[in-house]
Amino acid sequence: MASSFKNNVLSLLPAEIGALSLLGTLDLHSNQIHGRIIRRGLDGNLALSNALIDMYSKCGNIADSHQVFGDEGLRYFKLMVGDYNISPDQEIYGCEVDLLGHVGKVEEAYELIESMPFKPDECVWGPFLGACKAHRFPNSRKLAAHRILDLRPNMAGTYVMLSNIYAADGKWGSL
Repeated sequence: MASSFKNNVLSLLPAEIGALSLLGTLDLHSNQIHGRIIRRGLDGNLALSNALIDMYSKCGNIADSHQVFGDEGLRYFKLMVGDYNISPDQEIYGCEVDLLGHVGKVEEAYELIESMPFKPDECVWGPFLGACKAHRFPNSRKLAAHRILDLRPNMAGTYVMLSNIYAADGKWGSL
């Protein structure tokens, strides 16, 4: 009986979420459905997760999906490192920094970079730079740009990026 109820819920919710996404606006009902999915422990279901992403994006509110799925990604990273003793590589750290940046946790992203067991590369500093720009952390943005410059000193685009940062701050003479 319980499994047939769960199967019915799993078959109905993606359709209900799809119908809400056609409206193009998030309302209380959308948030209630999302809350029900989480409370029932169904947030790991691929069909439901895809339906939620679709709903948030069609409603022009993809930042909410970053918050929702960003938090889930952070939880998995902590499980991976803490519970399963898996050592992440540069790419995984870069993804984690990107997730932290998307949810506005720029300081936490920097702390993660500083705690890495190896020297961060461009796939770590790039997302951090983007997060600093999006959330207006000018000093951290300059730091990230300089670290990328250290990694790619011969790339003209790096200098252009750095000059744009200083120009935005009105500090042309600091180059």
